[in-house]
Amino acid sequence: MIEARPSRTALRVAMRRAAHQIFDHPKVLDDPIAMPILGPRAAEKLRAENPGAFGKYGLSIRAFMVARSRYAEDALARSIARGATQYVILGAGLDTFAYRNPHAESALRVFEVDYPATQEWKRRNLQEARIRVPDSVTYAPVDFEHQTLADLALGLADAVVGVQRQPGDLDRHRLRPLVALLVEVAVVV
Repeated sequence: MIEARPSRTALRVAMRRAAHQIFDHPKVLDDPIAMPILGPRAAEKLRAENPGAFGKYGLSIRAFMVARSRYAEDALARSIARGATQYVILGAGLDTFAYRNPHAESALRVFEVDYPATQEWKRRNLQEARIRVPDSVTYAPVDFEHQTLADLALGLADAVVGVQRQPGDLDRHRLRPLVALLVEVAVVV
């Protein structure tokens, strides 16, 4: 992670999720916010793309990313039915679940955990796109190079944790304690 810069990985993931909305039918994940959160320039660039330009590899990566999100959201729905009230998204990037939450009436709290510069960028994009941030959303900026998830004191008991992308470029010495904490306190999808 480059100091004070948003994640380029977050942008690439968001671009693929948005491309799914334009080029793939049927949709695995219906996400009406995927394009607006990118901002007008990135969205326009994506609309101008030739869907064949992505190639088999690009299509496979896009399919994996939307399937991963769909799987996480389906697992979350089952957990909510069993009483879960918190959803923690690690490496939230430009993930849009919190802004199109189909479980809003369930009092679900959504915690978006990501690098501070990535979260600032996301919040600017949300504001520019006039996407309302629900009261149920909590931003939890963390730099995993210098902090741990435990430092945030989110109260993860009985939380469902979705890992949308690897937080930063963590080496195994930083990743192990994170995984151990998650195994101890939460259901990970």
